Amino acid sequence: MRLAGMALTAILCLSMAGTACAWESTRKTSPAQAPGNLQDPYQQRIQDIAGRFQLSESRRLNRELKTILADRRFEALPDVQRHGLLIMAAAAAAFENEGERSRSLFLRSIQIKPSGYAWYMLSMLEMENGQNDQAALYLGRALAESPDELVDYPEELVPEVLRASTAGSDAKFGLLKALYEAGWNQRGLGASDTWFKLAEEYLRRGEPIQARGPIERIDGAMALIKLRIDRRFDGVMSKLEGLPSPEQAAQRRVERLRRLVTEQPRRLEPLSELMGALLVVGQWDEVVRLSSEVKARLKEAPADAPPFDDVDQYLWVQNRRSTALRALGRWDEAVAELAEAARTPDRGQTNVNQVLNLGGLYCSLGRPDDALAAIALVGEMSGYGKMVQASVQLCAATLKQDTRGIERTLGYLRKHRADGEDVLLDGLVSTGRLDEAAVELIAQLEALDTRAETLLSIQELKEHASMPGDVESHAQWEALVARADVQAAVARLGRIEHYPLYWGWDDH
Repeated sequence: MRLAGMALTAILCLSMAGTACAWESTRKTSPAQAPGNLQDPYQQRIQDIAGRFQLSESRRLNRELKTILADRRFEALPDVQRHGLLIMAAAAAAFENEGERSRSLFLRSIQIKPSGYAWYMLSMLEMENGQNDQAALYLGRALAESPDELVDYPEELVPEVLRASTAGSDAKFGLLKALYEAGWNQRGLGASDTWFKLAEEYLRRGEPIQARGPIERIDGAMALIKLRIDRRFDGVMSKLEGLPSPEQAAQRRVERLRRLVTEQPRRLEPLSELMGALLVVGQWDEVVRLSSEVKARLKEAPADAPPFDDVDQYLWVQNRRSTALRALGRWDEAVAELAEAARTPDRGQTNVNQVLNLGGLYCSLGRPDDALAAIALVGEMSGYGKMVQASVQLCAATLKQDTRGIERTLGYLRKHRADGEDVLLDGLVSTGRLDEAAVELIAQLEALDTRAETLLSIQELKEHASMPGDVESHAQWEALVARADVQAAVARLGRIEHYPLYWGWDDH
């Protein structure tokens, strides 16, 4: 249980009768007074477990809690004890990968007393089980119950649930509204793309007036561009004033993140996001400088006293340093940086993101054998990750003029289109299937779920010089966008504009 397991070491302490729970607490409540006779052997067992509960001993405690809950006296306990025991048993079961039992116990605890913790954990359990809309429903309830507790859970919880839940579903819409009402800002990084999605949902439901609130919160450059290029928003945008231009937003994001880095020197994530914002405005040298400072701090610090609380974010520092080096034409250094990151485990698991990105970089350099060797080391992937892996294989087959390999990999991309329509489109373009690519591009423009991102992908933003392996595919992409059928679809649904910004990470 990847997400659930990550959360179990930093979650709220539950009041057990007469004892202080051993978990780290985010609620400063006093333990309830012990009811009943503490000399009773059953009560003594309860008090003993409550006093020594540690997730490091979850296997043994899981067995003991099963016995306590199975006892006929359990149902006669006061609500506060039954609630606490169910929560503890559910957490221990989750830590022991007994997902279905954990889910059942959390649901039983909610029947006694709803708690944000139980809803959060249920959301993560449903995500692990592939029930993405149910995860969104539970996460929305968690936010309504205990919005302040979200900071104690894995930072990727909200983005993963938003990404995986069904666009247009009531569950996703409810989660977006709950995030809006809770004032979520992704730990100070901003949430522009989330508010864009909420505005989209309001338009989908024919409620343009309600879309104004989330739009007024948008201050990310790429989200602002999506508002301006999509004709769905024309009526709403004409009634709003004071939104910054994308260029202003990009510069303001850099300044805001610089302040956050200064205010929170032990957090690496804001610094990594600052590097991403600098890539958008083309400050490659500054990205390299900042990443060098981070590398020096990590090297100088004792192994048992790292200078950052979220050292795992260093992988993205390296990723963005590699991008900056690539833009500066320092290609060998870009490869070395990304290769080092790809060899580094990601939170104890085999790296996926940097391995796939390294494969893509080798493809851009026209080195197909190195690309295939790189992605052979990838870990467990989502459906989208498998599509990206297949795109690297397709690139390698194209560079090697392997006709059978091209057809085989294109077949995979077509079959799994739902896992990544954009990856399929890129594959069709890179192999010169422009008639099929035009049909796919227009379909993505027509579909409400993909229109905004597809329109964004055809905007005229700045790009650094093409690498050897990308020259032909870039030429094919320009030819695709210039086609009369594509231009007609774009004119009907949106527009193409020029912005003096680079492609990068500014969707927050």
